[in-house]
Amino acid sequence: MIARRTLIDLGVALGALAAIAVILEAWTRAFNVPTYLLPAPSAVAARMATDAGVLAREGGITLSEAAAGFVLGTGVAFALATVMAWSRPFERTLFPLAILVKLTPIVAVAPLFTLWFGFGTAPKVAIAALITFPVRRRPRPRGDRDRGERIRGCGRAASPALAPHRGRDVRGFAFLAAVLLVACNAPAAAPSPTPVPVPTEKVTFMAGFKPQADLPFVAVYVAQEKGYFRDQSLEVEIQHATSGEHIQLLATNRVQFSTGSAGDVMKRVASAGVPIVSIAQIGQRDEQSFAVRADSPIRTLKDWEGRLVGYKSTVSADYLALLQLGGVDRSKVREVAVGFDPRVLVDGRVDVYPVFTANEPDTLSRIGVPVRLFDPTTLGVPGLGLSFITNKQTIDAKPDVALRFLRAALRGLADAIADRDAAIDVVMKYATGEDRAHQRYMLDTEIDAAQNDLTRANGIGAMDRSRYVALRDFLLQYGGLARTVDVDAVFTDRFVKELYKDGRLVWR
Repeated sequence: MIARRTLIDLGVALGALAAIAVILEAWTRAFNVPTYLLPAPSAVAARMATDAGVLAREGGITLSEAAAGFVLGTGVAFALATVMAWSRPFERTLFPLAILVKLTPIVAVAPLFTLWFGFGTAPKVAIAALITFPVRRRPRPRGDRDRGERIRGCGRAASPALAPHRGRDVRGFAFLAAVLLVACNAPAAAPSPTPVPVPTEKVTFMAGFKPQADLPFVAVYVAQEKGYFRDQSLEVEIQHATSGEHIQLLATNRVQFSTGSAGDVMKRVASAGVPIVSIAQIGQRDEQSFAVRADSPIRTLKDWEGRLVGYKSTVSADYLALLQLGGVDRSKVREVAVGFDPRVLVDGRVDVYPVFTANEPDTLSRIGVPVRLFDPTTLGVPGLGLSFITNKQTIDAKPDVALRFLRAALRGLADAIADRDAAIDVVMKYATGEDRAHQRYMLDTEIDAAQNDLTRANGIGAMDRSRYVALRDFLLQYGGLARTVDVDAVFTDRFVKELYKDGRLVWR
């Protein structure tokens, strides 16, 4: 009877899911809903099939972390329940603490776990343990008349006190594996923009990451501080993305300007038709490199064979290109997903680690581990860094706003290059709590990466169509794009060409 009821319940649930999928499929098709807003179930299924290997690998990692947390959480709960069943003083002491732990919001403790345990497996297992830690209390058995009765009472009390009840927490484990903590990082709030006289055009700039000295961010910070946006009759609200939401907000025009790498813009357009466009190319080289310890015997790409090479989430096109350029036999390289904690290079868990050139090398040096870099751009791999991006709605309906925004931001950028100490003063107003010397390292590194023969002749932010074509073809060759894209749909140089004359910014 129970098995039959279970099958009926399962059939109803599957039927409901199928009905929802059919309704969503019909709705998205009937109203031509853009994929980047709400992908149809068929598109989701197709992407899952295409990326089955990636999903299986990453899903396995998540499942193992969830399982470890489940075992840890329930194990601790049973141990505490046993102690509480044997001792009323312990119960009175521990149970309120258990309730407190259970009532503490995950978002409040997740950043602490990240600070304590780093960015690896440990904080995720700890969060999973906290989620599965069960707290339920039932009346203690009365009249423990003898030792045998106390033992039997312990068996009855331990399960209800803190342990899973009738398998409900075990069934909830499947849900836990799906929602295991991704990254909880509360960004520092940006200062409110200085009020400006009306009439003005209100726009929002959302930086693609937390407040820091990424060069496009600095350009906007300085332009805001010096009133350049106000001079252009713009009131700019500065926001910062926390988990990649800036692209969707930009696509739906809830944000008018943001930042993104040229490669990422191409990938978004190719995979989901997101209507975003690069309008000024700030970074003229790839943002990422591959680091080895300065004392490592690894001197050439060929030396990667027989070594542990880490990747953060997925194997990148840059990495695959470097293997080919160096004549490296990939089957002799041990590849491992290591996340975003560069300390894996410090303690020897990997021999090669992908880094953002303007970030982790300085972090590692500060903890006593200087590194050498394999720079894809230097080694001949096509690459471009961060650019200012907007949406097609802004370009089509308000091109003058895009022009004025860029004019002010590029003037702020010129000021930052001319007086880097003053620029860092401004950055620290936004990046409160960050290390000033590290921010200066980031700024210096990115200024260097923003300048080349093209920008010296045409101004910072200049764009070269041939480099976009080369980047697209490279990404297609190494699986970085789902399909080809028209480069003229992902960038436009009309604004930077209008803003510069003989390599000098025209201010008016």
